[in-house]
Amino acid sequence: MDRTNAAGEMNPDTLTSDVLVRLKKSEKEKAARLHRGEHVAFTGTLDTWGTLLPVTLENGALISPYEEVWRKNEEWINSSGYKASVSPAP
Repeated sequence: MDRTNAAGEMNPDTLTSDVLVRLKKSEKEKAARLHRGEHVAFTGTLDTWGTLLPVTLENGALISPYEEVWRKNEEWINSSGYKASVSPAP
């Protein structure tokens, strides 16, 4: 199985990583561009909620800052009742 895992900290007071995101194959290229200490947003399906072991997410996806803003705008438009189509810039 060709899977990329990303370990990180949700809590800055944690001594080791406290979240493990098992990324979708399509996210491998995005993950390769990450740098230590960089802040990222991610989504995934909760697999394991650990106390001593890290929280584990399956089918993970990394969200760029632009995608995060786009999603929030799309949610607002959908919840406001406006009839508009929103799509990310190329």
